[in-house]
Amino acid sequence: MTILIATIGTRDLMYQTHSGEWYNVGDDRLQNGKIIGEQLEVIEDLGLNWEEYKAYRNLTEYIWENIEYLAERIKPVIIGKLLLAKHQEISNIYLIVTNQNESVQQREKDTIYAGKIIKYWLEKINSNSNVTVITLGENNENPSDFEQMFRWWQQIWQEKIIVNKDEEIILCLKGGVGQTSEASRISGLSLYGEQIQFYEFKQNNQANRKGTPSDYSGPFLGTNYLWDRVKKESLQLLNNYNYAAVEQLLEPYFKQDTATWSSIPKLVKAGIYWQQGQFESFYKSAQQSLTQQQQTQKKTYWWMAYEQAYTAIIRLEKKNTTEAMLHSFRAVEGLILEYIKYHFPEHIKQVGNEYPQLQKTIFTELPNLNLDFRGENYLKLEGWQQIKVIETAIPSLKTNQYFQAWQKPRCKSLRNSLSHGLGGINETDLFNAWGIYNEQDWQKSLLNCLNAIADQHFSTLSQASLFACTHHLIKKKITS
Repeated sequence: MTILIATIGTRDLMYQTHSGEWYNVGDDRLQNGKIIGEQLEVIEDLGLNWEEYKAYRNLTEYIWENIEYLAERIKPVIIGKLLLAKHQEISNIYLIVTNQNESVQQREKDTIYAGKIIKYWLEKINSNSNVTVITLGENNENPSDFEQMFRWWQQIWQEKIIVNKDEEIILCLKGGVGQTSEASRISGLSLYGEQIQFYEFKQNNQANRKGTPSDYSGPFLGTNYLWDRVKKESLQLLNNYNYAAVEQLLEPYFKQDTATWSSIPKLVKAGIYWQQGQFESFYKSAQQSLTQQQQTQKKTYWWMAYEQAYTAIIRLEKKNTTEAMLHSFRAVEGLILEYIKYHFPEHIKQVGNEYPQLQKTIFTELPNLNLDFRGENYLKLEGWQQIKVIETAIPSLKTNQYFQAWQKPRCKSLRNSLSHGLGGINETDLFNAWGIYNEQDWQKSLLNCLNAIADQHFSTLSQASLFACTHHLIKKKITS
């Protein structure tokens, strides 16, 4: 549902004279001390003395006291069309009016009775309308003092205007004093952000004279006020790869202007999938933003291994050493299996989620493979057996310093111990499990293991990762 909050000013009501024309009740332009504006037409049509009723408060009080007779000849001119269009979906309406003490010079322009009239009009078009008139000035607040108004609005938001998490807020701030409206805008945005929508109203004197309220356009989010802050926060979240939070933060902007945002929602969704390790879903969401060469890379058997490895890099960057170790070993181990399945599909049989079965027919392609099938036609292809297969298929791995360091018995034993323990894993543990001593060598070792297996020549893991380029692209799009 939606709640609407409107500041009511002296130009918010129009009145139909006996001639059939509609005039603005608060249009009180003066010339040589005499009213020449539309308010004079209203006063004369009502048969009132202009000296007594030139004060807007007095004139609207008279109309309010005679509302039962004048109801058909009164309507809101600024927000009237919006209220007519939206009244079915609005759950609560709050009208902000002034009701100042007698000592205040501006009391004659108070809108307390205009607010009551609009409330009456709203309840007439919809008997279920829940309309609250909130008065300003009774405690000597000055509507022209921004600091006072900001504090007043903070209290009103807290005590009188209750907003649920899933509710949209329409702010109509055309009426009243500028400082009051601006304090409403800033205090509201700081509390409810993109829950708040604004509408613009355009006066049309010709249409107004015929009884048609002003046109409106919108809704508009508080983009001009919030975007710098939202952009900065989005980029900070992206630096932490918190794509779920970025999506939540930017979703109202996505809804407001799909043309401007274009591919960004899909890229954000792609980032969420990538963080979850759902690389197929990541690719589907990011595909339209990838180059032809990058799209071709997805067709290879090895592309996910580089994504997994880059995940390890990001996890370590964020000091998540446990996941860094998990993803780094999964990248190499997973690539080994994918290599075997890709190059020897006729000799591999997958049974559920268990280790695949390697058929004895593999010897037709790898006669030098040193595996004992113990008289069976197949064996369960566990990790150490996969190493045997791939070293036979790629003999250069036996002399590859990175691959050999990765599978040293000491390293295998350490990572097995760390993986099954309840304690934490620090950077030293991670590096030792790879047989190296620092992050630079760890990244180099991981990259070279993958390159050696996949027969690729990437110089960095970020160069190999499709996610790395989409991450850069989305930061660039949000920045611009």
